[in-house]
Amino acid sequence: MLDAIKLHQSTKLNPQAIVCMDGRIRPNGLERPFLGLAGSGVLFSDAQITKFKQNLLNHGVNPATLTVTWHEHCGACAVYKERTGDKRSQDEIAQWSAQKLADGIGSTMPVKSIGWSEDYDYKANGDPHKHSEPCIVIDYTGKLDTKAAAVDDSFLLSHAYAPDAEWQKEELEIALSIAMGDHGPGLEHFTANPMPVYLIGADLDKHEETLQPVLEKFPAAELTKINL
Repeated sequence: MLDAIKLHQSTKLNPQAIVCMDGRIRPNGLERPFLGLAGSGVLFSDAQITKFKQNLLNHGVNPATLTVTWHEHCGACAVYKERTGDKRSQDEIAQWSAQKLADGIGSTMPVKSIGWSEDYDYKANGDPHKHSEPCIVIDYTGKLDTKAAAVDDSFLLSHAYAPDAEWQKEELEIALSIAMGDHGPGLEHFTANPMPVYLIGADLDKHEETLQPVLEKFPAAELTKINL
């Protein structure tokens, strides 16, 4: 169970960067906190990028100051290739989409490539396509410092600025599909050891209602709401 006091203390500052929701990828050398998006937003439509930018502005976050990042072997970029038939490599798509998001939100910061977190035990986990995140954190504060909150290895879904409800559901389904599929511990593991899904922030009953159709597809996920 996450510590509500520690979480509250870890949600004081505006985000400084955008990274993949992948819990193995954390921006060493960049300012915290950061926002977690599947593939750093590679699956956003143009309209969703516009709405995402407006939501940032509405919440007092200056998009010009956000550093957008990308990483190699990005699973969300593989999903993009599958959906669109794009012939570029995953890494080419990751770099292109990060720049597209940066341009779309009006970031004045250089796009950065980031690798495996220093805390990720790459030798133990081996295959870069294999995930080992212990939980999913869905942040409705938009300010969570995952390191300070001791959830730096989790999937991070930053939904405070999400463009719409469909995106929230889509992103959660991607995270759960990764964890419970061939690229994670798998369904059998989480059937015996339910995957914690933490909703943190305010108005959580409303957000739970939005996500409920996805959670019903994954009974091996266990929802916990932590109001801040």
